Amino acid sequence: TQVVRNQWFEVTLRPSTLAPYGGSIQEGFDPCAVVRLGVRFSAGSDEAAYRGKVYIDACGWQEIDPAGTAEGR
Repeated sequence: TQVVRNQWFEVTLRPSTLAPYGGSIQEGFDPCAVVRLGVRFSAGSDEAAYRGKVYIDACGWQEIDPAGTAEGR
């Protein structure tokens, strides 16, 4: 997700066996066995450096019933 300076934004992730846009996935990944989630920040390129603060206001976890989402609930 691209960050816009001085603006709040929301990032959501629904783990699945498909690689996210612009991302990757490890072979054998099981989306039903997630026990830890990390956030990585990078500054555009290998030469770019960032100095400043990054605030994470809130984190949440919502379990979704896969059977319920398949039926459009």
